[in-house]
Amino acid sequence: MQRIGHVNRTPHPPAPRRGVSLTFFRLDMRRLALMAALAIVLPASARAQACLGSVAFGVMPVRLGGGAFFGKDYTGYGLSLIGGKDNAAFGLVGVSRAYFDGYDDTDDELYAELGWQRPVGSRAQLCPVVGVSFGTGPDGDDYTLKSRVGHAGVALGMTFEPKPSVKFIPNATVEFAYGAVDVTDQVTGKQTYSDSYGVLDLGLGITLFHDRLSMAPTVRFPFAADDNSVSYGISFSVGIAFRR
Repeated sequence: MQRIGHVNRTPHPPAPRRGVSLTFFRLDMRRLALMAALAIVLPASARAQACLGSVAFGVMPVRLGGGAFFGKDYTGYGLSLIGGKDNAAFGLVGVSRAYFDGYDDTDDELYAELGWQRPVGSRAQLCPVVGVSFGTGPDGDDYTLKSRVGHAGVALGMTFEPKPSVKFIPNATVEFAYGAVDVTDQVTGKQTYSDSYGVLDLGLGITLFHDRLSMAPTVRFPFAADDNSVSYGISFSVGIAFRR
């Protein structure tokens, strides 16, 4: 974790400032890592293609997605609208809210993502993905937080179809994220902190009713981060527009 423009690249927090305690800075730096993870996971919970363990665009080109993720000291929820075509481009926009232990306020995010689906053989699908997220909070009595995150990675899923109306899709995603948080307090003004790290997601997608509904439990493994705590999530996706 480093402060932008600061020569020292060590992960240690700066000295305590008037109006904002050293404890706050440590919590805020930890929050940045959690926020970056949420910015990746919550969009992923709403994606809709085989590489990410969800329903295919061939049947339902427009769908509504959502999910929840649970970490060691936070809980997040997301909702998004997704559209795309089979073996072509897809995109989504959505919102999320996260609740952090020790904060009365919430972290509210607006995010967007673009990707491309590529078939790999007869069962697998590979998807490069990129996305951005902009958020606010959690704010305090004498400070405000504004965040932004960019991420890019690749996802791979393989489809197994035991019945015509049911599919099982084991999938994995590797992504790298860069996040920055602006901390503004009443005494010293605005300071910006940034961080970057990677995430490995492993999930199992289950699609029902001929690709009209999906659910997917996911396990998240951060790496190259200050906090590599494992977290867990569940996502859903449902079609709202049929292919013509």
